[in-house]
Amino acid sequence: SEQLVPRVKNGRLTSDAACRHIRDTLNRTFRYALSRLSGWSRNSHFDTNALEKKFSVDIPCPGGPPATLEGKIDRIDIMGNAVAVCDYKSGSPSISLAEITNGLKLQLITYMLAILLTEQTKKEVRALMPAACMYIYISDEIQSLSSPPSPEEEEIPPTQGASGYVLHDPNVLEALDSHMEDSDAFFPISFKKDGTPRAGAPVLTQEEFRALLSRVQEW
Repeated sequence: SEQLVPRVKNGRLTSDAACRHIRDTLNRTFRYALSRLSGWSRNSHFDTNALEKKFSVDIPCPGGPPATLEGKIDRIDIMGNAVAVCDYKSGSPSISLAEITNGLKLQLITYMLAILLTEQTKKEVRALMPAACMYIYISDEIQSLSSPPSPEEEEIPPTQGASGYVLHDPNVLEALDSHMEDSDAFFPISFKKDGTPRAGAPVLTQEEFRALLSRVQEW
């Protein structure tokens, strides 16, 4: 934020104590965001393939001309033919299957559809597989505490991580985040003793991902 602050309304974020607090909050948020993202990168076998990726695809419309869909995807990670789409958010949004299937939150699954349709227009088409659709939090929202912090804890880190849906495949889950079972994992998922995700975990089979993609095309 040291480069950003002077550009905001002629350095207004340094003009008084309240504005300096905003500056310090930005610094704190950026610092934890970079720490969390770099930690996730170390634990993931996916590679970032693109940032701020623009797309323009034609989606077939029954009984009429195709609809042109244009947008920009914040981040695309790939491992082999497995694809993860990520959208950075300043809050902590959630997403549910009910919201997707009822057309209320189509952003992430639409991004995935755009990637798959774009791949189909290339000369050498790869059989891409949806691996994850995730919101990544860049937030200064406070986290819940079960007890007061100790005097040694100078700062309480903000809530930062991710939410969304990932492929129900052990190899993909391990590759996406090898520390996924940890309580402070970037994208935590609880597993049973046999290694399968617990009921209610945000995982989808390939068939379920395909069903959602078809649903988006209907909307």
